[in-house]
Amino acid sequence: MAMEATPTYKDPHQPIEARVQDLLSRMTLAEKIGQMTQIERAVATPSAIRDLAIGNERSYLIKFRSWLPLSEFCTTVYAGSILSGGGSAPTSGASAKDWVDMVDSFQKSALESRLSIPMVYGVDAVHGHNNVVGATIFPHNIGLGAT
Repeated sequence: MAMEATPTYKDPHQPIEARVQDLLSRMTLAEKIGQMTQIERAVATPSAIRDLAIGNERSYLIKFRSWLPLSEFCTTVYAGSILSGGGSAPTSGASAKDWVDMVDSFQKSALESRLSIPMVYGVDAVHGHNNVVGATIFPHNIGLGAT
């Protein structure tokens, strides 16, 4: 049995243009659309992101215009990004380690999907990351400009 060669998009020695073209040629339309889709952290679970990206039909739920099975959502949308909106923390009183563990678990799940595309994680932190216990809170930019 012959070993399968490393796909071009996973080969760091290949030119970026070739890697991008190879990855895009392997992606379904739904996966391409999904890479432009961001869901809120409160409705995402690491296992949901992984399982749904590989097409498993589990019944995770999210709120997206109406309640629907997350498997149905991600098998057609393949969420490529997760956002912690204002006040959306992994737990009440979350430490920096809690945040690292949560984001790492989401990233691990994304990398276990069919094409192993890393996900993007965003945080609404206009005052600094005050969702982390002990973090510094800054005034809004207008307040900074007035000092």
